[in-house]
Amino acid sequence: MALLDPTIPAALVTGVLALTPGPSAAQLTRTVAASSASTATAVDEVAIRRCANVERGRRGLPALKADPSLSRAARLQAKGMAKRGYTGHRDPQGRGPAERVSRYTHRYQGVGENLAWGWPTGADACATWLASAPHRRNLLDRRFTHIGTGVAAGGRWGRYYVQVFGIQRAIAR
Repeated sequence: MALLDPTIPAALVTGVLALTPGPSAAQLTRTVAASSASTATAVDEVAIRRCANVERGRRGLPALKADPSLSRAARLQAKGMAKRGYTGHRDPQGRGPAERVSRYTHRYQGVGENLAWGWPTGADACATWLASAPHRRNLLDRRFTHIGTGVAAGGRWGRYYVQVFGIQRAIAR
C-alpha cells in the first residue's frame, strides 16, 4: 500500500514520515499539494519583485525595497480578484490601491499598482508589464522606493499577479 501519491515528485515530500496512526494518503497528498501551491506563489512573488529591480538596475535606478505592508495590500488584491472574479484596480466596493495600502500602513504619500492575470508564471506577467508603457512607467518611476508583491491562484484566469509601489513620506525632523 502506497502512503503517498506516486505522481507527486519526491522532492516535494522530503522529510514526510508515515507513522501509524497518522494521516491518510489522501490527507498527505492534499497537504503536499497545498504546500507546493504556496511555494509556487512565493516563487512568483519573488520573481515579480526581482523582475522590477533587474529592469531598474539596467536603467541605473535604485532597487525597490521590499515592504511587508505593501505585500499584504498586494496579496489582498490578488486574492480578491481570484475569489470574487473582478479584474481591475478598484474592488467591487470601489476601494483602490491607496485604500488597500492604508489598511496596513500610513508610511506612503503615494502608491502605484500593476495587475496581471492568466499568465502561467510571474516572469511572464512581468514581461507583459515591461511591454506595456503605463505598467513599465510604474516599474521605472524614480519616486517609488518600495514594492510589495502578491500572487493568488484560482478563479477564472487561474493566476493573479499584483505589484504595489510606494512613495515614502518625508520624515519630519
